[in-house]
Amino acid sequence: MEMLALRQGDGAVMWLHGAEAQPPVRATLRAAPGWAGEEREERLGIILEGMPEQLRAWVAEVERLLLLAARWAREGAGQPVNLCIVPYAGSEEYRSLITAGQISLPPGGLASGRAQVEVRLRRVDVWESSEEVLAAANPGGVDGGEGLLLMNHCDGQHCNYAAVTGGQVRGSLPGLVRLNAAYTNGLGDLTTALVTGGEDGAPGRGGVVLEAEAAEGETGIVAPEASGGQYVRRVVSPFPASALLTWHLSSDDLLAWEPGEMIPFARFLAAPGPYADAVVFWQVTSQGVTWESARLPLGSALLQELPAVDLFAGLRGGRFAPLALALMLKGPGIYEASIDFVQFFPAGRVRRYLARGGLQGGGVLEDDCGAVAATPEGGGARLASHCAVGQPLALEPGRDQRLYVLHAGGSLDELRVRLWYRPRWREV
Repeated sequence: MEMLALRQGDGAVMWLHGAEAQPPVRATLRAAPGWAGEEREERLGIILEGMPEQLRAWVAEVERLLLLAARWAREGAGQPVNLCIVPYAGSEEYRSLITAGQISLPPGGLASGRAQVEVRLRRVDVWESSEEVLAAANPGGVDGGEGLLLMNHCDGQHCNYAAVTGGQVRGSLPGLVRLNAAYTNGLGDLTTALVTGGEDGAPGRGGVVLEAEAAEGETGIVAPEASGGQYVRRVVSPFPASALLTWHLSSDDLLAWEPGEMIPFARFLAAPGPYADAVVFWQVTSQGVTWESARLPLGSALLQELPAVDLFAGLRGGRFAPLALALMLKGPGIYEASIDFVQFFPAGRVRRYLARGGLQGGGVLEDDCGAVAATPEGGGARLASHCAVGQPLALEPGRDQRLYVLHAGGSLDELRVRLWYRPRWREV
């Protein structure tokens, strides 16, 4: 062990072992880590030498850091405290978040000016190294430091994803992501989804877009602001229920779909309704078998989350087969909907940022490994503008991945996205 320390946030360091250790620390003995439930337990024997007042001050500082660590783990308040280690000469520094701890004094106390104290720490079962910037890319270019341009739709001319190659992501565990999304025309609700490809460079399955004008029997209405340059306007009287749009998917089409539940998001060119009595659901038909999704109310937002759907739930023998996917509407009245597209993401990989009133003008929304805040253009106080729902973003080592983004603004509203991550290991 080359170096061992306690670090408060990204600042103050208390050295426990190594060339930087200061009196009264003389030496530290580290036992093999044990287990405390799902966390690891560290037992450190620290030999102190100096004036009794020095020893007492050192012990008080350790106790202060342990209280900070427990408060952060319990409430997310204050600053985190990490156990930092450089395991051998020339190694980078790794850190592991401390969640609890205690310090025990020897029977004789500190009065003699020499004592071996025992520090027990509980930490998460992971080591992180320093944050690294990612060279995210898409067909529009590569992030060279100014942010990668994302449109608010994905067609042949534009895209709403940032791709990260597997060779950029080090470690043995998924690394937590810091996301910066710079906006210019305000920002309401925002949705992200991480779609992971194969280790051999195989593309990820997810992020599939179904354009409304590609549905059965539809003729698109030309609109420059629409995805693909067209949208579909439907007026229906769906009692008891009728299909708004129906897409026919071949066996080859289904290769792009992730098995299991997908979360669809529909973009409307004009806000529908509001309709208090209308619900939407999916109806899937293949090989003479029909199955349906749950139902959700039809809202009045331009971007709406639709019911989750599993395209393969009713396929016989687990084989891909051509199917018809219908977006159904049910209600007692007459309803109008101007639909641009529907984009589908794997259910377990969606993270939603729900706006607490929305943001005006320009600024940057940041998700720092789970902590979300916005900074208005020109600086100023950070705002708790959004509430995040879903697991924090994390990149898998060695796999090509895409981060898709949709938000409640217009289809042509741009974001500039920057990505960083923290490599993680189980053992170092």
